[in-house]
Amino acid sequence: MPSHLTRRVFQCLIANKPLFPHRHLHTVRTRIPRRHGVSLLRPSQQQRRALFQNLFDNKQKDLREPTLDPGMDKMLELDKRIHLVARLPLTEDLITAFNAFISSRNKRQRPIEDFHAVRLLQTLQTIEKQQQQSRGQHPITDLPTFVSHLRLALDTINRYPKRLTKTHNALGRAIFKAYEKYSPDVPDEEKANRLGRALRHYISILCGTGDTQDALVLIQDALAAWGIEKKTTETPKKTSQVWTRLLQGFAAEHNEEMMLRVIDLAKAELGRLDPLIHLVMTMHNAKHNNVDGTKEWFRNSIFSPPNVDFVTRWSGSPYKSILEFCIRNNEMEWGQSVLQSSKARTQEQHTWDAIFHAAAATGKSVDDIDKMISVMVEQLQAGGKDARPDIETFNGLIDFALSRKDAYTAERYFSLLEKWKVEPNARSFILQVQYRLEAGDISGALQSYERLRDEKIDNDEDWEVMNHLLLAVLNQPNIPNETIIGLVEDISDRRRVFLANTVIALCTYHLKRDEYLELVDLLQTYSYQYSIAERIRIRDHLVQFTLDPATDTGRAWDTYMIFHQIFDIETGRGIRDTIISSFFDRERPDLATHVFTRMSRHVRADTRPDEETYVRMFEGIAKTADTEALEVVHNLLKLDTETDPTTRILNGLMMAYTGCDAPRRALEFWDQISRSDEGPSYNSLHIAFRACEKAPWGHRTAKKIWEKLLQSDVVIGKDLFASYVGALSGQSLVDEVVETTDRMEEVVGEGLDANTLGAIYNAATGFAWQERIEEWAKESHPGIWEELSKRGYQEDEMGVKKILV
Repeated sequence: MPSHLTRRVFQCLIANKPLFPHRHLHTVRTRIPRRHGVSLLRPSQQQRRALFQNLFDNKQKDLREPTLDPGMDKMLELDKRIHLVARLPLTEDLITAFNAFISSRNKRQRPIEDFHAVRLLQTLQTIEKQQQQSRGQHPITDLPTFVSHLRLALDTINRYPKRLTKTHNALGRAIFKAYEKYSPDVPDEEKANRLGRALRHYISILCGTGDTQDALVLIQDALAAWGIEKKTTETPKKTSQVWTRLLQGFAAEHNEEMMLRVIDLAKAELGRLDPLIHLVMTMHNAKHNNVDGTKEWFRNSIFSPPNVDFVTRWSGSPYKSILEFCIRNNEMEWGQSVLQSSKARTQEQHTWDAIFHAAAATGKSVDDIDKMISVMVEQLQAGGKDARPDIETFNGLIDFALSRKDAYTAERYFSLLEKWKVEPNARSFILQVQYRLEAGDISGALQSYERLRDEKIDNDEDWEVMNHLLLAVLNQPNIPNETIIGLVEDISDRRRVFLANTVIALCTYHLKRDEYLELVDLLQTYSYQYSIAERIRIRDHLVQFTLDPATDTGRAWDTYMIFHQIFDIETGRGIRDTIISSFFDRERPDLATHVFTRMSRHVRADTRPDEETYVRMFEGIAKTADTEALEVVHNLLKLDTETDPTTRILNGLMMAYTGCDAPRRALEFWDQISRSDEGPSYNSLHIAFRACEKAPWGHRTAKKIWEKLLQSDVVIGKDLFASYVGALSGQSLVDEVVETTDRMEEVVGEGLDANTLGAIYNAATGFAWQERIEEWAKESHPGIWEELSKRGYQEDEMGVKKILV
């Protein structure tokens, strides 16, 4: 006999908590907050700490290990060893891991996400490769168990899907291939039965991932080879489900030609069409507003003699879909005949509910619906039935109003419950929370949630609305922290996986409160349960927080240290390069260098530094003039066997050494560039002239470079000319600067301009040389100097002026 105690009573008993009378949410909860199932500090103890200050403190360290399904740790280890080109785990260990993971997901009724599918596919491919290399010398020990888990894997993928992807498609193909290969030799009839059961799941996976054509070929070959219809014990119902799945697959691919072909094949194999096939075809035509097709398939399904019980099967939502089709296509007269026929045949209350739904869709008011309910009750009572509207009637109406985003009408439908003396159930309060959230009534939604907590919940039907409520509360300012903690505790106690959006909101909540340990715990608990797309969304949120200039450097660094480890697979080179640039922008070359050194030691080749990464590092070092960072990065470049010192990298080295007051060392890289097969670029010339500007006797090298340029066919523009005369000015060769600028039009084709004059002035060392250049400019080029003076000045740390060029 089922218990009449509510879920809240059981929760209190299990948690050894006192049971208080019904409370309003405005009353402060007296709970001890918990960190996703683990007790936290009391809310009054506001945390203000840096993560890595506490991670290395033994008294404070209390981090949860990643929550992984059995076997996933071994599969992640396999992935790491493959990238390290190290010895792979033994075949038996991989099979044990595969079996354990599949059993866990199936037992807990959790979907296999594409993140898991990648690891499973890699594991199966490794097992197959190792078996081929062993040439039968190391056969699989417990083959029957492995084979049974292969079939269970197909069943799990098909039974608990969130969204099947091409990765699931590849995994399904690999599993079915292995299942065929390792299935024991048995009589043909038994083998057909076994493969037939696995085949249904495999076909469903193919149909759900856009390969319905392959699924059709597969079932035709199987029918021809095994004679499933004639030789096996598979029931007609199960076999008809295969044809129905094929129809659904082609419908999703909008391939009506193949749908009609499947109909013909199904008729030939089954002798008649199952009512479910009629349903699929009717709904497909209605969805695409095919009036003639919808009427034809619906008429056949109702009046064909074998389908006497079909109308009863169609009670409820299919009739609602038909009525919505009639409203869209102005076929209400036919829709009314459908309902009248249904009432004459069944007098089912679900049919009446469909009528109310259709009336609401045509614009009938709440009062009109109320009158229609009264008429329904009178008609049913006149027929000898003591019938009244039940809670499903009103829940359907509330749900319809919610679908139209009409919270006011939904609230009015809810108020009819009291008039008709119908007790609301859990579904009623779930809908009430939803429409109040839709209306922005957070306080009202919290009150509805308190009433929902006292209801019996089946199959966690309130899971999504609980997440949506928590998400709304987290995004709402001025909500008491105790309320948030109470909601988090309620959801955590369910031992389910938070929705990805909820985790994103909780990440922001913890980050703003500097609760880094709680953030790590949250991500370790849930991050490995999400799909690849969901993991990337969570990672992107943390990356955005790190890159936000409004985030202080300490928080940005702690956030990076968290996400780059938990989302290591998804955090590729491009994101890490961006993080490096952001730390240079914050003038923290030490942190940028730390990110770089971790990249250089990474096991994945697509994460280790490439040319772009080195260039970013050297440019950042040049800007911040950090000699320690330069030494570290240059040494790592020398040890890097995967990256050749290209012209871009050598340009970066020139910039970095020049920025770190080592211009003579920088010019050594110019020599290396000039001798290389790739040769210098225009950027190389600019950077080399900049080094010449700073280096002792740098004018000698600058003149050599300039002479070669004049003798070659290189096009010399104003910017390159400005770099050269800037190098001369930096060496205090004012007379040569004046002489060279007099020949500028001859070399460049244009005379002196403001940018070139600004480069000469800014490169001059000291006040005296700048005054001399200023005097020359005022005398020889007064108009240009006047234009340049309007741009303004800034002073360096020595008080030397620099024109804003």
